[in-house]
Amino acid sequence: MTVQYSEVAIATDPEAYNHDLITTVLIAPEYSSTADRIVYNTTKAAGGTVTLAHASGSPFRTLRVSSTTDTVSRSVLTEEAFDLPSYTAVYGGAYKPSGSIEGLMRFWDFGGQFQDAYSQYYYSPFLMGIMGYQTPTTISSADVDSVGCPTGGSAIAGLRYELSTLPATVAIKITDVSARHTADSSRGSTVVYRGCGIANTEITLAAEDFVKFTANFSGRSAEAYQTAYSSSTDVTDEPAVFTNAELRFTPDGGSVSNLLCKNFTISLARTIDETNTILIGSEFKIDMVYSGVVELRGTIDMDPNEWDRLYTVIAGSSDVTKETLDEEKLNFNGDTCNGTVLANAIPAGRLEIILHKPDGTRPVAYFNIGTAKLTDMTRSKRGQEQYTKSISYVAQVGSVTADKFYIDVFEPAA
Repeated sequence: MTVQYSEVAIATDPEAYNHDLITTVLIAPEYSSTADRIVYNTTKAAGGTVTLAHASGSPFRTLRVSSTTDTVSRSVLTEEAFDLPSYTAVYGGAYKPSGSIEGLMRFWDFGGQFQDAYSQYYYSPFLMGIMGYQTPTTISSADVDSVGCPTGGSAIAGLRYELSTLPATVAIKITDVSARHTADSSRGSTVVYRGCGIANTEITLAAEDFVKFTANFSGRSAEAYQTAYSSSTDVTDEPAVFTNAELRFTPDGGSVSNLLCKNFTISLARTIDETNTILIGSEFKIDMVYSGVVELRGTIDMDPNEWDRLYTVIAGSSDVTKETLDEEKLNFNGDTCNGTVLANAIPAGRLEIILHKPDGTRPVAYFNIGTAKLTDMTRSKRGQEQYTKSISYVAQVGSVTADKFYIDVFEPAA
């Protein structure tokens, strides 16, 4: 007997928003428990078949998570009548599945390359879901500034994910082995959320803790099964920890230095359009698109004795001879000839995060935020407690590699 586990698993779902499938093929479940992947039904209701670029999605891979929440909202339509005290009509509206997952970051498991049962290679799609649709670039750890090589070895292979404007469409499978069926008291259920996009993600590195993530998703539809279909794929990566992490900041025009801090967050806020993608004739979304800019920002809780970074935000410069913003310039009436026009400078620089295996023998991930603008400082103190000091930053993304936001992930073992 195969032991089944409650789990969250993820796979690609590249044809979830294929217009021909949506408009010409009868709605039917497409998860194959035998292949453990999405296998598309291409038979048109009126005869013939739809030609697809992908016959199926990638195999599901286990995401080792700490917690999960999933919701299916029917977005009901209601009538409030003049003559009666409560709703006089309630009908189904748009179908909106969504959810969230939290856990420890295992970078290669979330974005590495694996081989399926048919010897075909595929990329674990969770990191792609966060960063956007792409084919990751193959790199080595020697390509990453200051990461270096594992002890006694040469550069190791890795993959680079850049921030993309196109959403990556995934399927998320949640298995519940405790679900009881009233009819025969048997147990186990599986829900496969189709056409999902990762909307918001926050990655946190804190002292005395692991590197953690929280991610929200929304989808197009859901398939419910009366059996637990666990993927139970190998989790090959170890979680990154705070003890050997490095955080570096290179101010514009300055030299790189390590940041001494207690907590560091990276937040990617993507808005998935849930309104304009619902059209007359269906309760399901016709497409998955991002709406608005991707907000890449975060906070850094500094060493209680920190001053330099706070100073640059307050005075707008690391020049210690300048004690106020736009010192020696003139309000409303500056002159470029004598240099008195206001500059209103925001301190900026490159942020880097280097994460290693717990034993320090190999790098597991590298974050590059090419231009981080330090926008706010906050400090507080109570009684004889130490100061709490924090800096907020917003990323400014450019097209040159040095100005991009990207994440490199490395194989955990040779």
